[in-house]
Amino acid sequence: MSTVIPISIISDAICPWCYVGYSSLQRAIQAVKQRHADYSFDISWQAFELHPEYPATMPVLSKKQMYKEKFGDSPRFAMMQEYLSQRASAVGAKIAPLNDSMVVGSTKLVHEAEVFAKNKGKQTELMLAFFDAYFTHGGNIFEREKIVKIAEGIEGLDAKELDEYLQARRGEKEVAAESAKNRFIGGVPHFTIGFGAGAIEVHGGQAPEEFEKVLTSLIE
Repeated sequence: MSTVIPISIISDAICPWCYVGYSSLQRAIQAVKQRHADYSFDISWQAFELHPEYPATMPVLSKKQMYKEKFGDSPRFAMMQEYLSQRASAVGAKIAPLNDSMVVGSTKLVHEAEVFAKNKGKQTELMLAFFDAYFTHGGNIFEREKIVKIAEGIEGLDAKELDEYLQARRGEKEVAAESAKNRFIGGVPHFTIGFGAGAIEVHGGQAPEEFEKVLTSLIE
């Protein structure tokens, strides 16, 4: 019988380091399973809003303009982007260069869709679809119609049912409570790996080697 190690990830779908961190984790899992085939890993996701002040109904904003207002023409921002691109590429996470068509908005509906997907056993699949749509393709994942369209590509998710779920805001209270609870960590991604008091917490988009050390220590 396989031993299952739980991994909880606090994240936001518009956090690039969450994408990098998950990609690193997957590489570490693949390496560890080659040595410990009788172990498996159960991944779940918790909500964290990078912009909790954004209402769910707000229009999307220009991502390029937002960064310009935040960082100006600082060379430091360009260096940060280059470093992110290099780290992402190293673990197979494709992040498209910033351009004029990219947007940013509230992720409240995104997280509500993740709650819906969790109840269907498809949370990770939807989260990865959001990462791919937003980072690899520079797409809009913030509006209900866009979210439903992304869900259509996931086998086992009923896009019509999701649409009704989002329209009724059935996941609103759960996401609000989860997001408020997770504010204490200060930033994302944040990983809790293992059981109870023996669980190990990992913060940030670490390299695969760091995750591999943690997973191996829990097994051995």
